Amino acid sequence: MLFIQNIIHNESIAARLGDGRADFLMDRIVSGPFPAVDGLEYEARTTKNEDGLPESKFYITHGVPTWVGQDLETCQHQINTWGLKAFLKEAQHDVEKSGGIWDHIDFMHVDYNDLPPFVRTAVWVDPAVSSTDESDCQGISAGGITKHKKVVGLYWWEGIDSPEKALERAILKAVEIRATHVGVESDQGGDTWKSVYLRALQKIKEKLKKELTPERYNAIVWPRFTSRKAGGTDETTGRAYGSKVERNMKMLVDYEHGNVSHMIGTHKVIEKALYRFAKPPLDVADSWFWLWDDLKNPRVVTAM
Repeated sequence: MLFIQNIIHNESIAARLGDGRADFLMDRIVSGPFPAVDGLEYEARTTKNEDGLPESKFYITHGVPTWVGQDLETCQHQINTWGLKAFLKEAQHDVEKSGGIWDHIDFMHVDYNDLPPFVRTAVWVDPAVSSTDESDCQGISAGGITKHKKVVGLYWWEGIDSPEKALERAILKAVEIRATHVGVESDQGGDTWKSVYLRALQKIKEKLKKELTPERYNAIVWPRFTSRKAGGTDETTGRAYGSKVERNMKMLVDYEHGNVSHMIGTHKVIEKALYRFAKPPLDVADSWFWLWDDLKNPRVVTAM
């Protein structure tokens, strides 16, 4: 019997065979595990991209390939394609990390005055259904994407509030950044959240009508409502988005490729949430995924 497999994680069959915990195949001969690169060293290098935003990527600086079929150039390509975290697990058998999946990321920041032009902006909400002390948090994320497909987060908030108040906050931010729509993760029912959204929108319209001049008020392009269903298959898109961890990992790769930055202001809210992931509360991190996915994979937003 021949068994060939990388480690993947500490409880895998390959890991148990390799470290002696497996009580089967007792007469086995173990060879490995062999990392793709012996003595691997790498560093993050930050440059400016086409939009003038900081861009950080990981580069191999030292190491000896284990075999000719996976040289350093191939390994560098794999880091660029898979993301550093996946490469360390898949190719280096590096499964001993005790921190979170984001602990190797140095977040890139941009000042308000240095923001690039955006081709699209949006706001997303990961909602809770009540506002008691035992409730889940509400999470709100706002941001935009440039013509070169770089995502910039502009605003994050999490806290316990009523669903309607959270949507009022999201709508106000959408008006401020001229977002085309406010999205809601709607596992509790898209039609229900649409009704809550319409009530919140009406309150914001009444509020701003009192505060703004008629010229400014009439110039507002009100954001539309949209939703995505995380659990199962989304009826609108036909996509299955996976678990919170799966969704978060997709976004992590884009960070590793230097495609995401945070505007200084409320950036600590999302950075703390990502560093502690997957420890709760997860709401603002999940709202950030929905925004990121929406900006990177635009879909038609129907009118209310």
